[in-house]
Amino acid sequence: MTDSEMKMELLKDKGYSESKAAAMSMRGPKDDGLVDMRKPKKTKEQIKKESMVSPYEGERYPYGLRIDLEDEAMKKLGMDLPTVGKTMTLKAKVMVERAESRESNDGKRLSCCLQITRMKVV
Repeated sequence: MTDSEMKMELLKDKGYSESKAAAMSMRGPKDDGLVDMRKPKKTKEQIKKESMVSPYEGERYPYGLRIDLEDEAMKKLGMDLPTVGKTMTLKAKVMVERAESRESNDGKRLSCCLQITRMKVV
């Protein structure tokens, strides 16, 4: 069991809902309120089981968490070209465009689509 999973179980024992406990267990040590969105590391056995072609773990973060800014948007935000690997802060206002709850044999899955309407990079 990973540290994150143990932390989640402790939070559930304290009465937090599963989704709230999951979000809280992923917070960084500084607890600045930002949630680390990296995917959990998989074991070599999990990778081999999921991919018979090659043992490649794939992207570090889930699909949909990358934002591409082109010239026009960067100018609007007053941004110069940042160096690769630089850490920046993104503040955004979003509008919920889709909210779904689906049940299948694998259990209940939630999803939503957020459209960024206003943002600032600092």
